[in-house]
Amino acid sequence: CRRLGAEVVMVYRRTRNEMPAIESEIVEAEEEGVTFRFLAAPAELLRQGDMITGMKCQNMRLGEPDASGRRRPEPVENDFTELAATAVIAAIGQVPCMQGFESLDSGRGWIRADSTGATAKDGVYSGGDALGLSLVTTSIYQGRMAAAAIDAKLRGTPLPVEEKAVIANKFSIYYDHYAASSRNETAALPLAERMADLRREVVATLDERSIIEECARCMSCGLCFDCGNCWNVCGENVMPLKGRLKGDSAALATSDCKGCRHCMDECPCGFIEMIDPATGKYIRASMDDSYLV
Repeated sequence: CRRLGAEVVMVYRRTRNEMPAIESEIVEAEEEGVTFRFLAAPAELLRQGDMITGMKCQNMRLGEPDASGRRRPEPVENDFTELAATAVIAAIGQVPCMQGFESLDSGRGWIRADSTGATAKDGVYSGGDALGLSLVTTSIYQGRMAAAAIDAKLRGTPLPVEEKAVIANKFSIYYDHYAASSRNETAALPLAERMADLRREVVATLDERSIIEECARCMSCGLCFDCGNCWNVCGENVMPLKGRLKGDSAALATSDCKGCRHCMDECPCGFIEMIDPATGKYIRASMDDSYLV
């Protein structure tokens, strides 16, 4: 609307800090002249005949945090503001179109599915934003799980058991192993060009060189990438030859290991973990030397 020449006021019942929006999109809207009116919630549309002339807004204040962790907006009693308008557009979120899929509706406008993507209707699987707004990586994962479940169902075999890897934390990564490298940012059109032509794509995608550079920044968190550090520092020669652990998450069990932790401390990606035989607890490298977790 702003790029079409309208004066746009966006009403939001919390403050900018609580907005569940991508920061870059908020900044771009501000740059392009969208006015934000915070701590206000729509209460009534004002009309003259069939025409909307404005909107009455309930002024709000922030209370205690709710289940989302954001401070709950509370109405200020008998405190209203009127905004003039020639059009009012609801922009409170996204939901899937359930036309033709009414039988799969969870009752809240979303499809309900289990961890394999199976819905209440036999033979129908679902994933992605039809289950709830999330990330592309989540959708890819859900598609992979659904494909495995469908394959198992058609073959009449048991569902594959998903391995749960231990998540590498910030203390288990050896940052000095990696060369410092800045993130490749996507380019956006200058403000004047954004406003001049609606047919132009505002935010460009990364080019091939930038994509390759981004992939090279991967730290392979929690997954061996065959650097050979463990083999080099092991004084007891109990580590397998370089290359044996690449992509393999199997535990290494040997009676020759002295438990010096050098391999674990020198592993750049946090792949190697040790277990205290006395307690059965994982041992992890950490900056404060608290190894048992």
